Amino acid sequence: MNRRGEQSEALAADFLSSQSLTITGRNYSCHFSEIDLIARKGDIVVFVEVRSRADSAFGSASATIPSRKRDKLLKALRHYLSV
Repeated sequence: MNRRGEQSEALAADFLSSQSLTITGRNYSCHFSEIDLIARKGDIVVFVEVRSRADSAFGSASATIPSRKRDKLLKALRHYLSV
């Protein structure tokens, strides 16, 4: 991961913490994909794919996640929840 990615993940983790979520995992990796951040608040588990954009002129960060990547992330989420 590059420096910008690390900074973006740190900012995302700080934001989640400021919203009273506890970071329970970082860069969880399985054979399907990697989950950048996992946070929890009570019974709620939040999975975060961190995307960083310098400019929103070409769409939002969520628009940069292709369907194949989304499918892999869903498999990784299910794997995490089953462990």
